[in-house]
Amino acid sequence: MTNALFNEILGRALVDVDFQKRLLDNPEKALRDEGIEPTEDLIAQLKQLDAKKMQSAMRMLERRFFASAKTK
Repeated sequence: MTNALFNEILGRALVDVDFQKRLLDNPEKALRDEGIEPTEDLIAQLKQLDAKKMQSAMRMLERRFFASAKTK
């Protein structure tokens, strides 16, 4: 598994609440539903995620986005 794939999945989960919920509930099924064949390493990494940390990361990204938009 590449970091790029994990980062892509994580990024999607941060902006797509439905995908995030499915990913947290059943990562293997959520990935297969998206056409991604999950590896053991990928599932292990995804199982370490939790909803509170993801929501916190989303709020941080939103603040950074809106702060940078104000400076342009």
